[in-house]
Amino acid sequence: AIQALIQFLKYRECTQLPDERVDPSLLVEECLRCFLGLREALADNDVNLIVGLSLLYNMNGDSEQSLTLLNSIPQSSLPDGHQRRAVLNRRGALHANHGDYATALNLYDHVIAERPESVRAYYNRGVSLFNGADYNAAIAALATALTFQSTPPEGARMREDVRSGLWHVWDMLRLACEMAGNAELTAAARLHDITPFRQL
Repeated sequence: AIQALIQFLKYRECTQLPDERVDPSLLVEECLRCFLGLREALADNDVNLIVGLSLLYNMNGDSEQSLTLLNSIPQSSLPDGHQRRAVLNRRGALHANHGDYATALNLYDHVIAERPESVRAYYNRGVSLFNGADYNAAIAALATALTFQSTPPEGARMREDVRSGLWHVWDMLRLACEMAGNAELTAAARLHDITPFRQL
């Protein structure tokens, strides 16, 4: 993530670039300083710049400032497509982290309305529903995320990050099934068997 943010600074021809040789624990603060300098120098409210700042604040442990920045982006200035959905998903996740599940769910619903097969939005929705103790709705959202998750063609290897993400979704689904007291679905989730979930 830091490398992507540094590339953004280079693309924007930022005069102050972080020293990549610095201790990795200080690199987030160094990047944050550069992003703030770029924003001040350009008096720029570019969506990418604000999203980058928001990520850096979140990585630095300041989720309040991260959320404030994302909420400062007017809906009308969000471009259509992937970037808009990514910002809405991130806003939702930050609201959920602050316990505001209703706002988070509303944001995830906007993403799903724009892209009904959004695995990330269904997963985030499932986690928010789980944390709000609506286990049956969480099961439906998590199962939908798994249903939409792409699988590699026959004989192809699944990327490690995708495989790891799938295990995490299955674990979350199993927990939701356990909390809902549904032994049959819990057993299916343990076996990674999506079949009984397709009937929900």
